[in-house]
Amino acid sequence: MRSAGVFFVSVLATLLPVAARAEDDAFGRPLPSVTRYAFGASAGGGFLSDGETRGALAFSFDARLHRGRHGGLLRFGFIPPHDATAGSWFSGPQPSVPATFFGDALYTLQEASGRRMKGFNGALSVEIGPSFMALGSTNTFADAGSGQVLVERTPAHLALGGCAAVHVDFFFWTQMIGLVLGYRGGVPTTASALAPWEGMAFGGLEIGQAFVR
Repeated sequence: MRSAGVFFVSVLATLLPVAARAEDDAFGRPLPSVTRYAFGASAGGGFLSDGETRGALAFSFDARLHRGRHGGLLRFGFIPPHDATAGSWFSGPQPSVPATFFGDALYTLQEASGRRMKGFNGALSVEIGPSFMALGSTNTFADAGSGQVLVERTPAHLALGGCAAVHVDFFFWTQMIGLVLGYRGGVPTTASALAPWEGMAFGGLEIGQAFVR
């Protein structure tokens, strides 16, 4: 874990000085902004907390548009349902995970080391904005004499709030591979939720396609 953190910091230290000069020419004069588009799909893991904290696999798709350093991101993803009786993807106190869909609409500030999609370059993006999670019903088994009865602990509901994330992307011409780390959370819309705040810390590896005009 420590070596991974050192590597992450060293990557940022390499990208940021170059990115700071990305919008200036050799004489320090501002260059006209370019529009960069990126489309990606990511797979990763995280921890969903809705009164109980469970590890889960997550998949998402996003579209990004940047005009110079400023831009926006739309992300949609899901966590497949997983029941404790079928085994565990992650070890934890409660591996049962309801089906969950989520969406983000984020403002992004990006520093890119290459204006045009030529050769190898990188980008660092910081993102923040509104978000939602649609959680399926949370169930548990209760003993009823000689058998088990499935009991719905929390009905399906929405959680409305926000998301903050960091993207580190590498481009080889127009091909993109990156790492995303972030957190989304919100207030549940049902009074029967197990907790007054529900959230998900997440991280994933993303691959995609980018181009500029």
